[in-house]
Amino acid sequence: MPRVSDVRPTVRGLAAGFFLAVTAGGGAPVAAQPTGTVHFPLPVSDGVRVDWCATWASNCGQGGADGFCMAAGLGPAVGWAWEYASPTRVLGDGQTCTSGCGALKDVTCTAAYAVPRVGGERVDWCATWATDCGQGGADGFCRSQGHGRASAWAWETTQRTLVLGGNQICQGSCGALKDVVCTAAAVAPPPPPPPPPVTGGSYARPRIEGERVDWCATWATDCGQGGADGFCRAKGHGPATAWEWEYVSRTLVLGGHQICQGSCGALKNVVCAPAAMPAIFVEPRIGGERVDWCAAWATDCGQGGANGFCRAAGYSVATAWEWETTPRTLVLGGNQICQGSCGALKNVVCN
Repeated sequence: MPRVSDVRPTVRGLAAGFFLAVTAGGGAPVAAQPTGTVHFPLPVSDGVRVDWCATWASNCGQGGADGFCMAAGLGPAVGWAWEYASPTRVLGDGQTCTSGCGALKDVTCTAAYAVPRVGGERVDWCATWATDCGQGGADGFCRSQGHGRASAWAWETTQRTLVLGGNQICQGSCGALKDVVCTAAAVAPPPPPPPPPVTGGSYARPRIEGERVDWCATWATDCGQGGADGFCRAKGHGPATAWEWEYVSRTLVLGGHQICQGSCGALKNVVCAPAAMPAIFVEPRIGGERVDWCAAWATDCGQGGANGFCRAAGYSVATAWEWETTPRTLVLGGNQICQGSCGALKNVVCN
């Protein structure tokens, strides 16, 4: 089971031009991307992979990635992934995880802008002329670059700046931004999957992709009820409660997506039952134990574990799920107990 921990990167500093000297993957330093980000394929600290948790078994994922980026002198992470790897180092407390560890990979950090410029001009520290200076000016610059707000900034006096709000030039004794760190732009969460239809349906001559639907679920197999059930579920309904068939010259066999030509059996007059309503399990348990998020020990985690739970509960598939760290879980595939730092399913929606 994954042990949640995190590791600190080897950082030598951020120089002009946003070049961060970090050991990434094969040891080659990675330069900032043109969009104001820096990408690390395999973040390491003193030769050890960086753990995906900010502190031991806590604040994992985004927290661990943000901690890595901040330790590198950059802004928050705008992208990250993880994988099982051992050992790892936890950045927040310096501990080392030696087995069953989660390591960060493909971390993209928001870059810090040492000397912000737009159109070649130093950016004024005021959002508009002599107004909303400091945080307002820094926020305006970050948003002009496609980021969120500024999490850090400084300023200095210079001879010429561009005031972004109004596109005006200041000449003489002007305040210019420097050392601006921008947060990631807010991203709207993906919409939840649409609920399945709760009504049934009747189809005189069922078609999918313009083709008559074969009466067999797969090629010459599970014909009749199996084929009708497969069609109804493909349309988002429950099983078929009535069906007929007839000979036609061409059909589509849904299981396998194959075309039959010649003398083929096609469904007709199919009546589909309503689909079962989805069920929501806040903290799924079996035998009193929280259910692990992996289908088998440290394997097929996430969707696989959620699907396995839903099937064990008498449903077909999980359409939504979350997970959290707990001290004990039951891994359904193998009926094994994880103790320590384990990933448990929560808020599982089964259909």
